[in-house]
Amino acid sequence: MIWTLLLLPVAAALWLLLSPRLNPRFYDRCIFKPNEQRGDPEEFQRLIAAHSGREFRFANRQGNRLHAWLIGPPENAPFLLFYSFGKDGDIARRSRVLSLLLETGMPVFIYEYSGYGQSEGHPAVPTLCNDAVDAFDFAVNLGFSPGQIVLYGESLGSAISATLLSQRQPAGFIIKSGFAGLVLIAKELFWPLRIYPSAMFPTLRLDTCEYLRKSDIPVFIMHGKGDRMAGMHHAQLMHEATKQPSRLLWLPDSRHAFMTEADEQLLIAGVREFLRSLTPCSP
Repeated sequence: MIWTLLLLPVAAALWLLLSPRLNPRFYDRCIFKPNEQRGDPEEFQRLIAAHSGREFRFANRQGNRLHAWLIGPPENAPFLLFYSFGKDGDIARRSRVLSLLLETGMPVFIYEYSGYGQSEGHPAVPTLCNDAVDAFDFAVNLGFSPGQIVLYGESLGSAISATLLSQRQPAGFIIKSGFAGLVLIAKELFWPLRIYPSAMFPTLRLDTCEYLRKSDIPVFIMHGKGDRMAGMHHAQLMHEATKQPSRLLWLPDSRHAFMTEADEQLLIAGVREFLRSLTPCSP
């Protein structure tokens, strides 16, 4: 009994000190993997050679220089696809998805978060959310109005893109392999986090559903039926959270980061149809 009484304060102190709210750097290291799954530079250069592109480096609000590419001819394009990627890798890793999106005939702006690829700085949830806003504004300065920009977010990038909805007004939002909220998926993937209530997580919780509930822009959700990281219920929760009727496309044979050729064609057709449903605003 005495040992139990002595251990209780120690256990409580450890519970508090190891919580995501008080120890965010530890959880940042679990979430962000900037040095894993880098892409093939030669494959990316072949993509640029086929579609043309402009490379950029611009300062974010912290003074760090972020790396970005605008791929595909922007002249007379009604929309710009604004690509925020997932938790690992770099721009080159997205070469295949970029080639699919370019088949829609729209240019794509893709950037690397702080600490990723060739971008300076260190990743953290607030930093990446600010990077998205800064990159969005940089894309506007290239000659695109907010009403011409369609967000394309994959996995973690979909949650980061969702935070943009409270600060900017894009033309639409495409979600690929997204999740309903960071707290929900963190507890699903890391069982020790299940002992913490939501109040013990950082205040910026990347709650995708909450941002969708407060926005009225058109939303298109694509999700693999074989996604073992973010289960199908995440897509359904996001679909139900949208204010206006959203489009939900199931990719029958795809997982979180893997698509079959048949599902790739479904993705291209779905994105094309969604873009046709939007009304662009002039710059």
